[in-house]
Amino acid sequence: MLFPFFVFLLDNRKRAWIVLATAILLAAVASSYFGVGRTNMVYCAPFFLAGGLLYLYREKVGKFNRLMLGVLAAAVTVVFFVFPGLRAYAIGVVISELVLFVVWLLYPIRVGGGISLLHNPVVDYISGISMEIYLCHMLVYRAIEKVDLSRYISSPDFLYMITVILTLSGAMIFSHIIKYVLFQRTIDKLMRK
Repeated sequence: MLFPFFVFLLDNRKRAWIVLATAILLAAVASSYFGVGRTNMVYCAPFFLAGGLLYLYREKVGKFNRLMLGVLAAAVTVVFFVFPGLRAYAIGVVISELVLFVVWLLYPIRVGGGISLLHNPVVDYISGISMEIYLCHMLVYRAIEKVDLSRYISSPDFLYMITVILTLSGAMIFSHIIKYVLFQRTIDKLMRK
Protein backbone atom coordinates (compact mmCIF):
# COMPACT_ATOMS: atom_id res chain seq x y z
CA MET A 1 0.00 0.00 0.00
CA LEU A 2 2.87 2.39 0.78
CA PHE A 3 5.12 1.32 -2.09
CA PRO A 4 3.76 3.88 -4.63
CA PHE A 5 4.32 6.61 -2.04
CA PHE A 6 7.96 5.53 -1.59
CA VAL A 7 8.43 5.49 -5.37
CA PHE A 8 7.06 9.04 -5.55
CA LEU A 9 9.40 10.16 -2.76
CA LEU A 10 12.36 8.63 -4.57
CA ASP A 11 11.55 10.33 -7.88
CA ASN A 12 14.88 12.18 -7.91
CA ARG A 13 18.07 12.14 -5.89
CA LYS A 14 17.62 15.52 -4.20
CA ARG A 15 14.15 14.66 -2.92
CA ALA A 16 15.35 11.20 -1.86
CA TRP A 17 18.14 12.66 0.32
CA ILE A 18 15.75 15.14 1.98
CA VAL A 19 13.17 12.43 2.62
CA LEU A 20 15.84 10.06 3.99
CA ALA A 21 17.09 12.70 6.45
CA THR A 22 13.51 13.41 7.53
CA ALA A 23 12.77 9.70 7.94
CA ILE A 24 15.88 9.22 10.10
CA LEU A 25 14.80 12.07 12.38
CA LEU A 26 11.23 10.74 12.59
CA ALA A 27 12.49 7.23 13.37
CA ALA A 28 14.80 8.53 16.10
CA VAL A 29 12.04 10.64 17.67
CA ALA A 30 9.52 7.80 17.46
CA SER A 31 12.05 5.38 18.93
CA SER A 32 13.08 7.57 21.86
CA TYR A 33 9.71 9.07 22.79
CA PHE A 34 7.24 6.36 21.83
CA GLY A 35 9.43 3.26 22.08
CA VAL A 36 8.76 2.06 18.53
CA GLY A 37 11.08 -0.55 17.10
CA ARG A 38 11.55 -2.71 14.04
CA THR A 39 7.90 -3.71 13.99
CA ASN A 40 6.83 -0.13 13.22
CA MET A 41 6.84 1.34 9.70
CA VAL A 42 8.13 4.71 10.96
CA TYR A 43 11.24 2.96 12.29
CA CYS A 44 11.69 0.93 9.09
CA ALA A 45 11.13 3.82 6.64
CA PRO A 46 14.81 4.93 6.55
CA PHE A 47 15.83 1.42 5.50
CA PHE A 48 13.32 1.35 2.63
CA LEU A 49 14.40 4.82 1.55
CA ALA A 50 18.12 3.98 1.79
CA GLY A 51 17.55 0.95 -0.44
CA GLY A 52 15.73 3.12 -2.96
CA LEU A 53 18.47 5.74 -2.80
CA LEU A 54 21.09 3.09 -3.49
CA TYR A 55 19.02 2.02 -6.47
CA LEU A 56 19.17 5.59 -7.78
CA TYR A 57 22.97 5.41 -7.55
CA ARG A 58 23.26 1.84 -8.87
CA GLU A 59 25.50 2.80 -11.83
CA LYS A 60 28.01 4.48 -9.51
CA VAL A 61 27.83 1.60 -7.05
CA GLY A 62 28.58 -0.77 -9.93
CA LYS A 63 31.99 0.85 -10.33
CA PHE A 64 33.09 0.16 -6.74
CA ASN A 65 35.74 -2.44 -6.06
CA ARG A 66 34.06 -5.63 -4.84
CA LEU A 67 36.92 -6.49 -2.47
CA MET A 68 36.88 -3.01 -0.92
CA LEU A 69 33.12 -3.23 -0.38
CA GLY A 70 33.55 -6.60 1.33
CA VAL A 71 36.29 -5.21 3.60
CA LEU A 72 34.15 -2.14 4.36
CA ALA A 73 31.15 -4.32 5.22
CA ALA A 74 33.26 -6.50 7.51
CA ALA A 75 34.84 -3.47 9.23
CA VAL A 76 31.50 -1.75 9.82
CA THR A 77 30.04 -5.00 11.17
CA VAL A 78 32.91 -5.36 13.63
CA VAL A 79 32.55 -1.73 14.78
CA PHE A 80 28.78 -2.17 15.13
CA PHE A 81 29.11 -5.14 17.49
CA VAL A 82 32.34 -4.21 19.31
CA PHE A 83 31.18 -0.68 20.22
CA PRO A 84 27.59 -0.99 21.48
CA GLY A 85 27.93 2.50 23.03
CA LEU A 86 27.33 3.91 19.55
CA ARG A 87 23.77 2.71 19.95
CA ALA A 88 23.19 4.33 23.35
CA TYR A 89 20.69 6.89 22.06
CA ALA A 90 17.77 6.47 19.67
CA ILE A 91 19.41 8.46 16.88
CA GLY A 92 22.55 6.35 17.33
CA VAL A 93 20.56 3.13 17.01
CA VAL A 94 18.84 4.27 13.83
CA ILE A 95 22.00 5.63 12.21
CA SER A 96 24.27 2.73 13.21
CA GLU A 97 21.77 0.14 11.97
CA LEU A 98 21.23 2.17 8.79
CA VAL A 99 24.98 2.36 8.09
CA LEU A 100 25.31 -1.39 8.68
CA PHE A 101 22.32 -2.01 6.37
CA VAL A 102 23.71 0.22 3.61
CA VAL A 103 27.22 -1.26 3.56
CA TRP A 104 25.80 -4.79 3.46
CA LEU A 105 23.43 -3.75 0.68
CA LEU A 106 26.23 -2.16 -1.37
CA TYR A 107 28.03 -5.47 -1.84
CA PRO A 108 25.24 -7.39 -3.63
CA ILE A 109 24.23 -4.31 -5.63
CA ARG A 110 27.77 -4.16 -6.97
CA VAL A 111 27.34 -5.02 -10.62
CA GLY A 112 29.87 -7.24 -12.27
CA GLY A 113 30.39 -10.57 -13.89
CA GLY A 114 31.97 -13.65 -12.53
CA ILE A 115 31.22 -15.89 -9.60
CA SER A 116 31.14 -14.40 -6.11
CA LEU A 117 29.46 -15.15 -2.84
CA LEU A 118 26.25 -13.34 -3.84
CA HIS A 119 26.49 -13.73 -7.61
CA ASN A 120 26.38 -17.39 -8.56
CA PRO A 121 24.06 -19.75 -10.46
CA VAL A 122 22.00 -20.65 -7.38
CA VAL A 123 21.30 -17.01 -6.48
CA ASP A 124 20.62 -16.20 -10.15
CA TYR A 125 18.09 -19.05 -10.33
CA ILE A 126 16.33 -17.96 -7.12
CA SER A 127 16.24 -14.33 -8.28
CA GLY A 128 14.61 -15.52 -11.50
CA ILE A 129 11.67 -16.99 -9.57
CA SER A 130 11.68 -14.58 -6.60
CA MET A 131 8.40 -12.91 -7.54
CA GLU A 132 6.68 -16.27 -7.83
CA ILE A 133 8.13 -17.33 -4.46
CA TYR A 134 6.86 -14.10 -2.92
CA LEU A 135 3.39 -14.62 -4.36
CA CYS A 136 2.97 -18.25 -3.32
CA HIS A 137 4.87 -18.59 -0.04
CA MET A 138 1.83 -17.91 2.17
CA LEU A 139 -0.18 -20.55 0.31
CA VAL A 140 2.59 -23.07 0.93
CA TYR A 141 2.93 -21.97 4.58
CA ARG A 142 -0.81 -22.40 5.16
CA ALA A 143 -0.68 -25.90 3.65
CA ILE A 144 2.22 -26.81 5.97
CA GLU A 145 0.33 -25.27 8.89
CA LYS A 146 -2.64 -27.57 8.19
CA VAL A 147 -0.35 -30.60 8.63
CA ASP A 148 0.15 -29.44 12.26
CA LEU A 149 3.79 -30.39 12.65
CA SER A 150 3.63 -29.35 16.31
CA ARG A 151 2.04 -32.73 17.04
CA TYR A 152 5.25 -34.42 15.89
CA ILE A 153 7.94 -31.88 16.86
CA SER A 154 8.02 -30.64 20.45
CA SER A 155 11.00 -28.24 20.25
CA PRO A 156 9.80 -24.77 19.15
CA ASP A 157 13.18 -23.91 17.61
CA PHE A 158 13.36 -27.11 15.60
CA LEU A 159 9.70 -26.70 14.57
CA TYR A 160 10.46 -23.19 13.34
CA MET A 161 13.49 -24.34 11.32
CA ILE A 162 11.57 -27.23 9.74
CA THR A 163 8.63 -24.95 8.91
CA VAL A 164 10.91 -22.37 7.27
CA ILE A 165 12.75 -25.02 5.26
CA LEU A 166 9.53 -26.69 4.11
CA THR A 167 7.91 -23.36 3.25
CA LEU A 168 10.85 -22.10 1.21
CA SER A 169 11.40 -25.46 -0.49
CA GLY A 170 7.71 -25.83 -1.29
CA ALA A 171 7.48 -22.26 -2.59
CA MET A 172 10.54 -22.77 -4.78
CA ILE A 173 9.22 -26.06 -6.21
CA PHE A 174 5.78 -24.56 -6.82
CA SER A 175 7.33 -21.45 -8.42
CA HIS A 176 9.58 -23.51 -10.67
CA ILE A 177 6.66 -25.62 -11.88
CA ILE A 178 4.48 -22.58 -12.53
CA LYS A 179 7.16 -20.51 -14.31
CA TYR A 180 9.22 -23.06 -16.18
CA VAL A 181 6.72 -25.85 -16.83
CA LEU A 182 3.16 -24.51 -17.06
CA PHE A 183 3.90 -20.95 -18.13
CA GLN A 184 6.60 -21.96 -20.59
CA ARG A 185 4.32 -24.57 -22.23
CA THR A 186 1.58 -21.96 -22.58
CA ILE A 187 4.00 -19.52 -24.21
CA ASP A 188 5.30 -22.24 -26.54
CA LYS A 189 1.75 -23.15 -27.61
CA LEU A 190 0.87 -19.51 -28.25
CA MET A 191 4.05 -18.98 -30.27
CA ARG A 192 3.25 -21.98 -32.52
CA LYS A 193 -0.16 -20.57 -33.46
